[in-house]
Amino acid sequence: NVFYRGLNGVPICLNETVFADGSDTFGKGKAINPDNQFAQCLAATLERYRPGGVLAQQEGWPAGAGVRVWEVWNEPDLSIFWQSTSAEYARLLKVAYLAINSVYPEAQVMVGGMVIFEQPAFLPEMMTLYKNDPDPVPGRYPFDIMALHAYSHPPYTFYIVQRTESLLGVYGVDVPIWVNESGVPLWDDYPGPTWASTPEQRIWRATLHEQAAYVIQNAAYAFMAETEVLFHFQLYDDCGNQPRGSDFPPHDGGLCAGGAICWGDALGMFRNTDDNVCFTQHPQPGTKRPAYDAFQVVSEFFGDDSLVPLEMFTFNGARWLIFARPDRSELVYVIWNETGVPREAALVRRADQALLVRMDGSRETIQPGSDDLYRIPLPPATNQNAAPGSSIDYMIGGEPVIVVQQTADAYVSVLPLPDASRPAFTVKWRGNRADLTDWQVWYRDDTAGGDWQLWLTPDGPGEALFVGGSGRRYSFFARALGADGEWSRETPEVQASTVTN
Repeated sequence: NVFYRGLNGVPICLNETVFADGSDTFGKGKAINPDNQFAQCLAATLERYRPGGVLAQQEGWPAGAGVRVWEVWNEPDLSIFWQSTSAEYARLLKVAYLAINSVYPEAQVMVGGMVIFEQPAFLPEMMTLYKNDPDPVPGRYPFDIMALHAYSHPPYTFYIVQRTESLLGVYGVDVPIWVNESGVPLWDDYPGPTWASTPEQRIWRATLHEQAAYVIQNAAYAFMAETEVLFHFQLYDDCGNQPRGSDFPPHDGGLCAGGAICWGDALGMFRNTDDNVCFTQHPQPGTKRPAYDAFQVVSEFFGDDSLVPLEMFTFNGARWLIFARPDRSELVYVIWNETGVPREAALVRRADQALLVRMDGSRETIQPGSDDLYRIPLPPATNQNAAPGSSIDYMIGGEPVIVVQQTADAYVSVLPLPDASRPAFTVKWRGNRADLTDWQVWYRDDTAGGDWQLWLTPDGPGEALFVGGSGRRYSFFARALGADGEWSRETPEVQASTVTN
């Protein structure tokens, strides 16, 4: 009651200066203002948990062990967690940044994970305040990492990462983006609403099989957007949106009478054991769900620092996300069906055999047909549990497959662009090999029915600001020469496009 205004309110001392000299001017080791209890609390917390701090000394932790990344608040742009304004959160983050860095300048300060959808103006307002701050922190913007939260619909992960990166770029900010919460709750396994029979009762939820598909699709979208770190929420079923201690046996819906708590958010890769704080009565306690196996596949194929995103497109109802692992001379294709009917992916042969990996971790070696195509059946999508009135047809695609081809072929592409962009926007291009030469990036103004124009001849993979006009549609294409002297693609074709507003 002394520290906060309300349960999720703002610290009452927030507008007190951070330092005891009456200023907010940064300096390592400066004394914290005793009237700013929030800053005092943070400084004490840093002293305890940082590498080389109090706890590290008491416990004999090895050098470098301790908390180095500090996330400030949770979902400040979601009103249930921050019952105030973007301006007050901007102040909170600035105070935190100064207090944390005064104790441990090597720390990284992370913006509290934002959801974007409820208050899309929250982050732009915050950034504008920092841009115009007459007394800024060193570097002006008081954070080192941007955090985002995305649930249930894998394409949303790609959208908010790309949208946020674009927005930060307007302010000249280039920091890593972490998606440190992502997942989808179940309806067909305890403690989910297993009795649900309509999409309205299953809103934003999935089956066990669909949850596993989500894990792989979400990772593919996150790393196509060049997310630095991706978290899956979570290992087990916590109390989530229900009070601590919520519990009940599996049932057919009869326990819901009178508004009683009768379901929970089954987000975990493992079912709860009987000693958990919530939802302890699963008939198979402590067992893994299919999402766990899918997560192992994600760790194997997306946990490699050398992974390079290349291209994303939809063809014949199938979604394709293509990556490279240059150190292994591999192309990695993640493919799934986006429709409600069976489809087939036809993959051009670049090697005499390929590795096919399914979301449960099973794998087989496959060969192309006489037409030099690998033909892979794709099961239909089944999840139509998005919110009523949503434009989303299938919330999660059908069961994904991963296909790996080892090849020396050159593969170069422009990375996906947002559907809509400002007249000036960043274009990125990537390739699968370090020995590619004679890079070219082309563009075309589709609105005017123009021809392809050579835009850049860079030294290698990179990015650049493209400045166009308003109300135009621009398409882009990149290529380079391989070691065999052949172009990665002979003639320009659309690899990415966007419409300017």
